[in-house]
Amino acid sequence: GAKGALPDDANSTCFLQEQHRSRILARQPDYGHPSWIQSCKSIYLDVGSNKGVQIRKLFEPELYPNAPVLPLFTKTFGNATERCKPAAESSICALGFEPNPQHQDRLKKLAAAYQNYGWHVHFYFMA
Repeated sequence: GAKGALPDDANSTCFLQEQHRSRILARQPDYGHPSWIQSCKSIYLDVGSNKGVQIRKLFEPELYPNAPVLPLFTKTFGNATERCKPAAESSICALGFEPNPQHQDRLKKLAAAYQNYGWHVHFYFMA
């Protein structure tokens, strides 16, 4: 007969799939995701962050008034006034990947400074 969704039906396909999923999730490595990542509604992903200039253009566009990317940032994330609001209001986050250890100190300082403004920025130091 058909199998139901009763708790004692441990042979159901969905129950077995959930057990398998739980085992897989338990084995996943910790990548150091920031605690706020679930609150992001828009994420700018900067692959190859180098010194973090593209993320700076996102949050500090006045420093790069002629940057060709600014119209794209405006179209995707809103105007500069909206982007510069704290993440609690804008829900904008930026994640950068930069494996070059020469840039780590600068990027850590940038992320810390941006946290003081309420901006959610995190760098992963891996490829």
